[in-house]
Amino acid sequence: ALHGAAQWEQAAPARRLLLERAANIEEHRLANLPTATATWREVLATNLDDATPEVIGHTLTRLLEAGADDAWAVPIGMKKNRPGHELRVLCQPPLADALADLIFTETGTLGLRRELVTKQVLGRHTRTVSVRGYDVRMKVGPYGAKPEYDDLVAANRATGVALRLLAAEAVLADSAFHRDFGT
Repeated sequence: ALHGAAQWEQAAPARRLLLERAANIEEHRLANLPTATATWREVLATNLDDATPEVIGHTLTRLLEAGADDAWAVPIGMKKNRPGHELRVLCQPPLADALADLIFTETGTLGLRRELVTKQVLGRHTRTVSVRGYDVRMKVGPYGAKPEYDDLVAANRATGVALRLLAAEAVLADSAFHRDFGT
């Protein structure tokens, strides 16, 4: 087996190829800088120190089902050194009151913070690839493509193949991705 400098020299062609591909991607990006669409969103946030993981998970699910753009919980340290979670929701302003009521109802919190923010969204489209006989939609943006999670889960359940392997196969199957980004 080669070690040290000999191994470094043997890997030189692969490094050069990787650098060329990275340069191609960067040239494509610079030539086609995307424009982002800005939209107003509201962020709702509350700190929870007495909610169980089941309540937090259920609340996040309900928030997403009720139309939130996104909802998440982050572990935090609270006053008196208590562990807790900050629950945050990103939503369209017309939905904020209803989602705030849902947070109050499901968590029992006594207050929450609200702030208006700007959300920037890059253009995207989808295309479909076949992975082991199953359709997998690819979300394609200006900087790359990513397989749709729900499609990967369906293929995983049908085939038993690990989700991460199906994701890698989807990216490989997406020949348009390779053409667009020079890889």
